[in-house]
Amino acid sequence: MVLKHTSERGVSMMEMMIVVVIVGLLSALAVPNFGGAIKKMKFDNTGREIVSTMRYARAAAVGQQRPLGVFFDADAKTMITFVDLLNPELGTYETGDSVVRRDSLTSNVNYIGSSFTNSTVIFNPDGTASQSGDVVCSGYASGQTRSFSVSLVAGSGRAKLLSYN
Repeated sequence: MVLKHTSERGVSMMEMMIVVVIVGLLSALAVPNFGGAIKKMKFDNTGREIVSTMRYARAAAVGQQRPLGVFFDADAKTMITFVDLLNPELGTYETGDSVVRRDSLTSNVNYIGSSFTNSTVIFNPDGTASQSGDVVCSGYASGQTRSFSVSLVAGSGRAKLLSYN
């Protein structure tokens, strides 16, 4: 009796190497896109951080029953939440005021500007703000210039992210 050998099925080492090379090439092409997407997400998150800082200051002012301010330092790209101890009637941040927290903006923010007098807004114990205004940021992310603005209404003390582009 003669036995027939049937062909064995499987993947050869050459076929496996070809698949590995193709997957490697596709991965290499996708990596630069992930880098741009991460920069875009970090920039977009900056607007949410500004809103969060303003909401924190408002809630802390109401909770502690004392005025708290937020100072937007355009040169250092930081937001300083503080208790106005030195000259509360001026409503400005000064070196001797008690800093509650200091938040830095992401590195890809090129410009930050605010329409608040002295770049400072004070939140009162009743939840209102000293003035209405906007904070505007712009930067370069994902190969394009992006910007957003955060608006604050004095009567309610509410901060809102207005626009991205």
